[in-house]
Amino acid sequence: MPWPWLVIIAIALLLFVAFLWALKRFLRRPEPILPIQYSKKEPSVPFFIKPFDTDVVFNYKNPYLDGQSDAWRQGMARVGEVLDDSNVTHAYFVHGTLVGDDPFGLIPALRRIHREMDPNTEFKIRQKIKRGYDHLTRDTGNYLEEYVDLFRLASGARTQCQIFTWSSANHHLARLMGSIYLIERLAGDLPDIPVSRILLVGHSHGGQIFALFSHIINQTHLGNSLLDILEEHDRIGPSIRRAVAKLKKFSYDIGTFGTPHRYPWRLTKRMRLINVINHRGKTHLAEKPLGFWKTAGGDYVQQWGIAGSDSLAQSSQDRKINREIDKLLGPGVDPKGWLENVAKGMRVQEFGTTYLVDYRDSGIMVPNFMKTVFGHGVYTRYEVMLFNAQLMCDEFYPDKRTKPQLKRKNASFDNQIQSLPPPTKQEQ
Repeated sequence: MPWPWLVIIAIALLLFVAFLWALKRFLRRPEPILPIQYSKKEPSVPFFIKPFDTDVVFNYKNPYLDGQSDAWRQGMARVGEVLDDSNVTHAYFVHGTLVGDDPFGLIPALRRIHREMDPNTEFKIRQKIKRGYDHLTRDTGNYLEEYVDLFRLASGARTQCQIFTWSSANHHLARLMGSIYLIERLAGDLPDIPVSRILLVGHSHGGQIFALFSHIINQTHLGNSLLDILEEHDRIGPSIRRAVAKLKKFSYDIGTFGTPHRYPWRLTKRMRLINVINHRGKTHLAEKPLGFWKTAGGDYVQQWGIAGSDSLAQSSQDRKINREIDKLLGPGVDPKGWLENVAKGMRVQEFGTTYLVDYRDSGIMVPNFMKTVFGHGVYTRYEVMLFNAQLMCDEFYPDKRTKPQLKRKNASFDNQIQSLPPPTKQEQ
C-alpha cells in the first residue's frame, strides 16, 4: 500500500478516536449534586477513637521557641524533617467562623455608604477587624500569626507557613468566596510546575472552604455550578478558570480540626484528607448532649454548626445568591432541619479518615464552656501544636513517622479502641 494511503488511514483513525472521546464526554450525564446526609449509621470510611497521647507540655509562661523543653523542640524538629522529606513546600493555616476580617458584613455596608472607598482603606479596615479578634480570642479557636511563626521556627522546615484570612461570615456565599480567594492566593504563591505537596490546615468552617475548593479545582459538576452562579452575579472574573487549571496539577494534604459536616468533598489521588474532632465517648456518635456547660462530650460547636445553622447575609443581593446556592449545598438557614440533624449526633463524615480525639479539656467540677468555646477552641492552642502536627504527619507521610511505629491490634470499633495507636497508611 502506498505510503500516502497509510498516512490518510492513520489520520482517519485518529479523527475517529477523537470523535468517540468527544461523544463520550458530550453524552456523559453530570454527577448528581446531593447535600450531605446525616445518619447514626456506622461510617464506611476509616475512623479511630484516639487519646491525646502526649506528655510533652507547652510552656505558656514563655511562649517562644527558647522557652520550650528539649522534648517539645525535638518533636517539632522531627515534624520539620518529615515535611521537608515529603517535599511539602507550602502550608496554609485557615481560621473558622467569626474570627476573620469581616464576620458581620461591615465592608459591603460601608461600600454602599461610601461608594468611592479605595481598596487601601478597605484593606486597613479589614486588618483592624482581624487584629481585634486576634486580641480577643488569642489562640482559642483562632490561628494567630505568632502561632504560625512559632510552627515555622520550631519545625525548621523549608515549608513556607502562612495564615490565610477570609471574612468568616456564617453563610454559604462567604465560605464560597473564601474558597475563591484561596484559589487566587495559591495561584499567585505556587510555581508553574507542580513539583511539591501543599498542606492545608483548617479550623471549624475553614474546612468548608477546603471542601468547596476540592470541587472547584477538580472541576466537578458542583464546582462548575458554583462558579457559574458567581459569574452570573459578577463576583468572579475569567482569571479564576485559569487559576483552577493551574492548581489542579498540585497535590494537597488537608487537615480539618473541628469542622462541622456541611459540604461534600471530591477527593482524588492528589488530595488526601484527615478530620480531627474533639470527642469523648466510646462510639462514633456524639454523646452527652446536655453536658455542654462542662464540655462533657467534646466539641459541641462541631455538632451545632451543621446544615441549617447559617446566619442571614447582610445585603439583599447576598441573600439572593445564597438562595441559589441552597439548591446545590442544602438550606443554609433551616431551624427545623437543624434540630433533626443535631439529634442524630453524627461525628464522622463519609470523606477521608477521621480521628476522634479526647483533648482533655472537659470541666470536672467547674463549668468551662466559655473558656473552651464549648470544646471547639482547643485545636488552635499552642499546647496542642505538636500533637496535631505529629498526627497529620503520621497520617499523610507514614513512611516518615514522627513517632515509633506500633502495630495496631484490631480494626474493630469496640471499647478497647481508645488504647490503640494510630494506623499506618498500609494498614488502612
